[in-house]
Amino acid sequence: MRKLLAGHDCTTAQLRGWGGIENGQLLGLAEGEYDMFITSDQNVRYQQNLTGRKIAILELSTNDLRRIDAAASAIQDTVNAIRPGDFRLRSSAFHAVHCLAAFCMISWHWRV
Repeated sequence: MRKLLAGHDCTTAQLRGWGGIENGQLLGLAEGEYDMFITSDQNVRYQQNLTGRKIAILELSTNDLRRIDAAASAIQDTVNAIRPGDFRLRSSAFHAVHCLAAFCMISWHWRV
């Protein structure tokens, strides 16, 4: 993901030392420092109250890097179009699979 989003300041929960932190707390930590939260955890929208969140959330339907790479253009378009507080599901380019969460958090200045 970091390669795919090279134009953005992108990191992962693991690189931040946040590995193993549950989604609710992780979203809170990320919201204080990042503009967007990208996850493949398909339960985040059901398990967390996303109302009123300032961080944009993009849910990918897979963490399979080959599928993500194949859908790179669609993901980049979504990342460029998403706004603070938005929740977007990006699944049309993938077959939905159940998988472990893969996180990426992005910082940048929103374009008006």
